[in-house]
This record gives sequence, C-alpha cells and structure tokens, in this order.
Amino acid sequence: MTLKIDRRAFLQALIAAGASFTLPAKATKAQVDQVWAEAQTNPWFFEVNDHGTLVEEGVKEPETWGDIFDYLAGEDFKEPKATIQELQGCYALTSYLDRQLDNEVESLEEELDRNPLLSKKAQTELQKKIDALKALRDEYEEPWQDWIELEGEEGLAKFKELVEDWLAEPIDWMQSEWIPVRSGAQGAAFGFFEDQPYELLKELGVVIVDGEHPGSSYVAAELRANIEDANAAAERLGLPFRFKRESA
Repeated sequence: MTLKIDRRAFLQALIAAGASFTLPAKATKAQVDQVWAEAQTNPWFFEVNDHGTLVEEGVKEPETWGDIFDYLAGEDFKEPKATIQELQGCYALTSYLDRQLDNEVESLEEELDRNPLLSKKAQTELQKKIDALKALRDEYEEPWQDWIELEGEEGLAKFKELVEDWLAEPIDWMQSEWIPVRSGAQGAAFGFFEDQPYELLKELGVVIVDGEHPGSSYVAAELRANIEDANAAAERLGLPFRFKRESA
C-alpha cells in the first residue's frame, strides 16, 4: 500500500511529540528528505507497555500542575482583563482560585476580629471589602474573575503568587477531566497518532481509544499488532519511527 505522507508536517508532529530530530524552522525539501533518510537508520521509538498502550520515550510523566500548564510559569500579569483571559480555560486553576477566595474572606474576617485597635475608618473599609468578596462568592458562578477585577492592578501580584503556588502543587488526578489528554508520555503518543490518517494506523495496527466505556476518561493510542509486525510495517512504509517494549 502506498500512503501519501507530507514529510515536513510528519516530522514536525513527531518533534512536537518529543522526538529528538532537528529540523530548521524553514527547512528546505532537501533538508527534510535528509532528516527522513537518516531516521531510517536511527529512528525515533514509541514504547509499548504491557497493556499495549503507546507512550512517548523520554517524555517525563507530569508530577506538578506546572508540568502540564507550563505556559503559565513566569507569566507577568500586568492588567486584570488580560490576566482573566490568560487563566480562562484552565479549570483546575480557576477552581483553586475560587477556593482561595474563601480563604481570603476568612483571613480578612480574622484580621478584623483580632485588631480591635483599628480605626473606625479602617474597620469600615475592611468590612466593606469582606462584604464585597462575599457577594462575589455567593452571586457569581466564577467569582475568581470578579475577584481579580475587584482587586485591580494593585492585586495582580497576589494572583501571580497564587498561580505560582498552584503550579508547584502535586497534580490532583481526581481532576483528570481538566487535564489535557495530550499531557505526559501517554498523552504525547496519543496526540501524535490521533492526528494520523486511519489508513496509516491500520497498516501499523494502532487503534485510538477514547474512553473504554461510557464516562471513562481513558484515552490512548494502543498497538494491537505485535511489535515485530508493526516495525516491519513501519520499515516498509519508510517511516521515521519504530516501536519497542517499554523499559522497566
């Protein structure tokens, strides 16, 4: 069977998934063909675990939220609306910020209770802030957004610190529905093969699994053929990768 493969796009996808090939940003056709040819004798490997699940060799499994949402690391929040736009869609983080709003209310209430010497004006201002935060918490579905707007530019340093603290926390795998499916070694392999045409997957014996049963969050690329047959197919098709058993 002859498959039409865009070598440039194929290599770029493989590199994005973790392959160690080097391809210039504006590679010529000759450069693309050279990398492709070199990969025939020094291919990239996908590992196959005991269940047939494909994983990307050399890709570290994420441990902290920052391993997954690394694009937020070092983000310099300068304006409330832009900050909100940056954080939207990262539901594990925004739910964390909603919980931190509860902590903020409790902290301010404690400050009000344990500082009886505060001036009347200071007490009034503090109570106003507490009431405003409670209103956000009780009236809005995503109070974190309104909290950021309420704090304004002066409060952005606080949110930057909260985001950095969250990024350093271990991943809560109970929130797997909010974790991008292409994260980690299994996700990288899944993402690569999900983007390939069905005809190629069939030749290799690779199957895309998106949920083992209704409600399942399991997604993976699985090798249903034996490794020797899959490698023979990859060699016959001249592909720049092969398969091997996952190392212990």
